[in-house]
Amino acid sequence: MCDVTGCDRPSYARRLCVRHYKRAWRNGSPTGGRVNHGSAVAFLREASGSGSDECIVWPFAVRNGYGAVRFNGVMTNAARAALEIASGLPPSPAHQAAHAPTICHNRLCVNARHLRWASPSDNMSDQVPDGTRQRGERHKLAKLTTAQVLAIRADQRQQRVIAEAYSVSRGTISDIKCGRNWGWL
Repeated sequence: MCDVTGCDRPSYARRLCVRHYKRAWRNGSPTGGRVNHGSAVAFLREASGSGSDECIVWPFAVRNGYGAVRFNGVMTNAARAALEIASGLPPSPAHQAAHAPTICHNRLCVNARHLRWASPSDNMSDQVPDGTRQRGERHKLAKLTTAQVLAIRADQRQQRVIAEAYSVSRGTISDIKCGRNWGWL
């Protein structure tokens, strides 16, 4: 049976019925769903004037881990809409609403004090000081550790021999030695 209180439908996936599973997938919550027209934008307007330094978590629709809202007739990121309400339009169409580095790491935060306009490259470079960049051992496909990479750099043997010892390609060894991979070490 479905785990949602009061629902007597059979379980479909993740212990939820079809209806509640689809709501969870669309809205981030199995009991979420339609809200009154304009309530999401009203939430953003209230959040932008709150003056709080705490994270204000987006309670409505979620897409790809970020809040989603229909703002000015277009589906957009909730953080972008919050920043437009608080500080106006971005300097250029390419600018993104980015969380200020080292202040907030919550994708669902819509507090305008935690947001700023940033170019796409600035937004990506914020991942390094925040510690949210998927690189090195943190990358889910990493085959080597930091200690192994440092040992590879110090190793004077032929790259073919080093590659066999670590079960990676000779190209990977070349990229490590030239600084194209793991260059921040």
